[in-house]
Amino acid sequence: MLVIRQKQLDALGVARRETLIADLVQNVRRKDPMLRDADRDALFGVASRALDLALTHGFIVLDHQLRFAELLLAAGETALELPGASAILADESSSGAARLDRMEALVKEQ
Repeated sequence: MLVIRQKQLDALGVARRETLIADLVQNVRRKDPMLRDADRDALFGVASRALDLALTHGFIVLDHQLRFAELLLAAGETALELPGASAILADESSSGAARLDRMEALVKEQ
């Protein structure tokens, strides 16, 4: 019988999150020439915070969390302060994908 203790589960969660962040940073660096030479550790910190913010704003689907984090890595957290951003993110009647589409359009307008 396999017994997994809480510490082991926690360690698996941390390892998975670190892998997600590493993949996210690699993907963003590949897409955005301005971020290719950015400090890796700094990008990891921003990516980690962006994933936390994704949860704060109700993005529960992993793909949506990653997409939100990519948006913040590319545009910066100031994207959250753009006129209309708060309303978009608070709109519980829209799906996560729809809110992300609207946030991306808002960022492109700036």
